[in-house]
Amino acid sequence: MEKLHELYGRQDIERLETKYRRAKRIAALLGGAALLLCVLFCCLTDRRNAALMERLTVGASVLGGWLLIYLRVNTIADLRHEITHAKMLLEEERTAVEGVLSVSRERMRIRGSIRFYALTLTDGEERRRGMVIASRAELLRAKEGERLRLYLANGYAAAWEEL
Repeated sequence: MEKLHELYGRQDIERLETKYRRAKRIAALLGGAALLLCVLFCCLTDRRNAALMERLTVGASVLGGWLLIYLRVNTIADLRHEITHAKMLLEEERTAVEGVLSVSRERMRIRGSIRFYALTLTDGEERRRGMVIASRAELLRAKEGERLRLYLANGYAAAWEEL
């Protein structure tokens, strides 16, 4: 029996939480910079350059807003969902499943939640299905075609052992 390989450990959760806090700070700085630019452009406005300053203010607010929305949707929310998922994998009860592993090539997403890939473990005629979060799929994809004991928590891969 080989060593148990965890997909997430406490250090991974701490690393994800650090990235999450850093992304939130960057978003706050970006929003503050966009707001300060708008205030600066308003303060520099007089009769001669009002049209230009209006365009600059609108441009700074729109660009800053788009960047904040992109950062919020594609980084901050994804990190928050992954942290929640990783904590669930560490705390939930696990079931062991054995078989030859295959990982789908198509990435799926639960709306408003994590991205994942489907797993299939085949043991003779018996097939068991599970899921692995997209950021950890490459770890299991390297083991594709091998016989493994996979530990599932609520249907998600939490750890594996080589047989």
